Amino acid sequence: MKNYVRSINMIWSDFTTWLRRTVCPTSVDTPQPPADGKATFEEALAFTKFGKFNILLMAFAIPASIASIYDTTTMSYVITSAECDLKLSMMQKGSLNAMAHMGMIACAFISGYITDTLGRRRTLVFGFLLDALCNFTSMFSTSFLMLAVLKFIAGFLMSGPCTVIISCLSEFFSKEMRPMFVMYVGICFSLGSFTIPFIAWLILADPSDINISSTFVIHSWQMFIAVCCLPSLLSGFLALALPESPRFLAAMGNTDEALKVLRKVYAINTGCPADTYPIKQLYSIGDDSKQIEDVNDKEKCEKEKKCKKGNMAALRGGLNQLRPLLRRPHITILLLVFVIEYGCISGATLRLWLPQLFKMMSENVEGPLCDMISLRNNVSILEVVVPEAGCKPISINPETFENAAIVAGIQVVLCGLASFAINALGKKNLLMSTLFIAGVCCSSLYLCTSAKQATILAAITVAFSAISSNATISVLIDLIPTSLRATASSCTLMVGRIGSVIGNMIFPILLALGCLPAFLSLGCLLIGCSVFSLLLPSPRKEIT
Repeated sequence: MKNYVRSINMIWSDFTTWLRRTVCPTSVDTPQPPADGKATFEEALAFTKFGKFNILLMAFAIPASIASIYDTTTMSYVITSAECDLKLSMMQKGSLNAMAHMGMIACAFISGYITDTLGRRRTLVFGFLLDALCNFTSMFSTSFLMLAVLKFIAGFLMSGPCTVIISCLSEFFSKEMRPMFVMYVGICFSLGSFTIPFIAWLILADPSDINISSTFVIHSWQMFIAVCCLPSLLSGFLALALPESPRFLAAMGNTDEALKVLRKVYAINTGCPADTYPIKQLYSIGDDSKQIEDVNDKEKCEKEKKCKKGNMAALRGGLNQLRPLLRRPHITILLLVFVIEYGCISGATLRLWLPQLFKMMSENVEGPLCDMISLRNNVSILEVVVPEAGCKPISINPETFENAAIVAGIQVVLCGLASFAINALGKKNLLMSTLFIAGVCCSSLYLCTSAKQATILAAITVAFSAISSNATISVLIDLIPTSLRATASSCTLMVGRIGSVIGNMIFPILLALGCLPAFLSLGCLLIGCSVFSLLLPSPRKEIT
């Protein structure tokens, strides 16, 4: 038995070494430990090495990333099946698509304050579990208003975990391995977009109601909501096993607790006893003179402002970080980036409307796209259409979900190719070209004469809009100093969410005016943002 265990440990050691050499060749050889046992946080993190703990974190990132995608995408499939039960008009469908983003926007102003108050771990635990509870409750909605309010609350609750997933988990990886992990989380997000059409396909394509009693019936769209709660529920319980972020603990002055976490990570990764961890003391984070933080001296901790001085301190600190961004040259760059990101996400509005558009296409005979998705009998966007025979389980053509899955698959492939092309083309060139191509494809949807043509053009539009959004953040990071990047990125993401809300509210209005205004306006917006991207400066050197 001992030989068997020894063989397993040897295989695992060989695997982790191979993984380190593959994703980051420079991270294999750990530097010699300091003789005095004192190190900076990054140096101490490097001595924890890469192993089982990091693999477990990567496994946790899968349901956590999928949960955040499901939170904002579920309604785009629910509205195709619940339109009769909830008596939804086209305008109300757009509102439901936007509700999760509205909740995230409402929480954006205090998410940093909440995270600094509760800590990274508790933000993940409470955020995911409460989000699962709220979404599970929403399956019992009997009206549009009830469902809209619960989705708004769910988006509010998900805002914290959504921003913490990358920042918190990446703090357990050394600086050499961190870019790999960020790229990996991006793939996990794409996995969420890819899997949800198949779940909808299994549950909504052939609906069947569950009669609990004569007055209470569970419909297929309610079961779909319940299934989509599972990643949040799983992530919440898994987060209970996570330690607090050691960087967060060190920044709060608790370097002794940070060392305990690092020792635990070291022990799990290496299999060695925790007391053999070579680092005994941490330098204060942000202290260039490398003066040792006396973890037993609470008065000194307060003087150096390493401890929390009240819940409003984090809020004031966030507001103070905005001031440098409001001065030139940062304000000019930031406004340009805001306009471009707004256009990228507004163009990506099409992604949330695709299930509804594909359903409308499947209900009509093959022909020009505008004829297939035209509102029936000139129905107003505020009007609710209820069959005279009453609501029955809506059987949705499997082509609706098949087309949505094709779009998601093409998006994953193109986003993967873009990650390799970004170095060859350059971030700014990639941003300009993807925006232009997305705008041309979106405008060309008006000319489609078949569902297959529409699916391909819609897939390119959605994929290139997503790529351009990521490229926008990358360009922003190159143009803004390091100390302001986090704040600038957060503001840009919030503007993008505002664009998603406005886009989802305006799209049904444009669709009611005609097929041409709906697609041409989005296409022109994307092409216009492509022109704006030409105005972005090209940094001559890395800005610190």
